[in-house]
Amino acid sequence: MAKINVALLSMIVWFPLLISCGESPKGSNHASESSAQAIMKNLSVDEFKGAMDTLKKGIVLDVRTPGEYKSGHVPGAVNIDWNGSAFNDEVSKLDKSQTVLIYCLSGGRSSAAMQRMKSLGFTEVYNMRGGISAWKSKGYPTEG
Repeated sequence: MAKINVALLSMIVWFPLLISCGESPKGSNHASESSAQAIMKNLSVDEFKGAMDTLKKGIVLDVRTPGEYKSGHVPGAVNIDWNGSAFNDEVSKLDKSQTVLIYCLSGGRSSAAMQRMKSLGFTEVYNMRGGISAWKSKGYPTEG
């Protein structure tokens, strides 16, 4: 009986360690690690503009209302309204592996949207601090 208890205790102690040390086929130990490695960062307006200028593949996302978007937006930006009922559905149609540069009017909605996008599986999202207001105050061009 004592041998069985020792063997059982040994399995209880070592089994979780063996599982946690195993590798998945893609080399990541846990699904949560990939989301922990996601890049979510706030950028100054100048950093945001620099990222736009150097970005070869990516998405510039305006999360303001359609009316705000029409009144002037960052060139090339697509509009998905953070306050709209279809935000999650619409944003989920985007390529989650691409870099996303996100903004709103002043940075509040886009910051919240960035966190939501992380939970939806996006891997690299950069939020413009100060939003389109800061963009315009720097004299950067707009469309619309």
